[in-house]
Amino acid sequence: MPNFFARYIVKPLRPFLLKIISLAEKDISIPRAQKISFWKREIHIPTWLVAAIVWVMLYVVLMLEFDFEWTRTFGLFIFTSMIMTLFTFYIHHDHPDIVHDEDAVTLLGLLIIVSVLLSELPKVYHHWISPYGVPLAAASILTSLLLRPRLAVIITIVLSLIFGMINGFSFEGALVMCFGGMTGVAKSLSVRTRGDISRAGLWIVLTEGLAIFVLALIQGWSKSDTLFALRWVCVGGFSSALIAIAVLPYLESFFSRLTNIKLLELSDVNHPLLKRMSLEAPGTYHHSLIMASLAQAAAERVGANGLLCRVGAYFHDIGKMVKPEYFVENQGALGNPHDPLPPNMSRLVIQAHVKEGMALALHFGLDKAITDFICMHHGTSRIEYFYRRAIEQSADIEDVDEDEYRYPGPKPNTKETAIVMLADAIEASIRVLESPTHQRIKDQVKKIIDTKTADGQFDFVHLTLSDLSQISESFLNTLVGVYHARMHDSSDSASSANNKK
Repeated sequence: MPNFFARYIVKPLRPFLLKIISLAEKDISIPRAQKISFWKREIHIPTWLVAAIVWVMLYVVLMLEFDFEWTRTFGLFIFTSMIMTLFTFYIHHDHPDIVHDEDAVTLLGLLIIVSVLLSELPKVYHHWISPYGVPLAAASILTSLLLRPRLAVIITIVLSLIFGMINGFSFEGALVMCFGGMTGVAKSLSVRTRGDISRAGLWIVLTEGLAIFVLALIQGWSKSDTLFALRWVCVGGFSSALIAIAVLPYLESFFSRLTNIKLLELSDVNHPLLKRMSLEAPGTYHHSLIMASLAQAAAERVGANGLLCRVGAYFHDIGKMVKPEYFVENQGALGNPHDPLPPNMSRLVIQAHVKEGMALALHFGLDKAITDFICMHHGTSRIEYFYRRAIEQSADIEDVDEDEYRYPGPKPNTKETAIVMLADAIEASIRVLESPTHQRIKDQVKKIIDTKTADGQFDFVHLTLSDLSQISESFLNTLVGVYHARMHDSSDSASSANNKK
């Protein structure tokens, strides 16, 4: 009977079913770029062009401060060239990834140009704008939030020097702006809500006000001059926070940046995709919640971005919503739909959830940093169950192509995507582990980490043996807490069985 079923039903239907799955994959992968709004489009300008524009802009602005004499012109040319050269060397040395990120370089260039233009306002409108009212700290906050805090420190120093030069070589102005910018960088390290940015503005006002007070004492300013400067410091500090709050969402969308604020918004379980998954694929949804806790705890242990890991874990399996019943965590009493299918058909369905997840992510406008978790959480791993099943059913092992039973990748390229890959595999295996004990869980965690490492899944990630050891320990601690009830029940069952004996 099984031979009859395989020969006269499964074999004739196989080409037809493969064609249907192929067409379904093509339909799902159709790009939907036309549905992306203007405000969510990314900007791509070559790095060399951004550097040239920034240099020319800086040179022209400083030239306007002096008479057009050839000695001063030549001196400013050398000065601006030195600033750009040293700044370029610093980025190449400390942030080499930014050099090849056109979005990041364009954003950095835009912040510098706008800040230099803002520094010109007191010269143009000197009758009613004080230099201390320039919201220069906004650039420091935005650079720290959207790029790197260390880069924001350098930007603050450079912009403060330029600000002082533009405003009559004012040492006082440069000092006050430097203090305000450094405070903005320091307070932005802990920003998780927009209210935190407002409080950062208050700290900027306090720091700049203290700097004004110290300068007034040292240089003997009059009371009226001191109060005038303090009033404008309040304007500049609060304006910096308001500007940062206002433009942050647009800069995030235009330049494909993810801040903690946006990650917290994405982690809201009321997000349309997460709500759909909780209804259409409840098993996958529950699996994602548990592995999010695993990934976040492990990421924080090794200094990675735990919040990014949590959000990436939430969305990594959204593609399973297309065919939820084909994944074991969503299968109930109706049975396994893979049973009548040949392994080659089953692996196509399993592999497709990555492509389907990418299509859904594109449709809902998820950022690239999140979509990386969707396409990398399996890397190029082998679909072990159906590969073994294909070997068992094949007359000749050589007829089974191992590469066909691997996910398309790419492999993880950050610590965060690697941690989510491990959390996904480990949570899935522990969930089906019979009679879990502390030692069994520990052995399973070690086995999966060793398997992924030996398979070359972490070739593009800088994970040390110490990192893997800490990740393993973090997973074990979290899993023991999650499955404590099952472990307790297992030990009780074992004790009862021994008593009966």
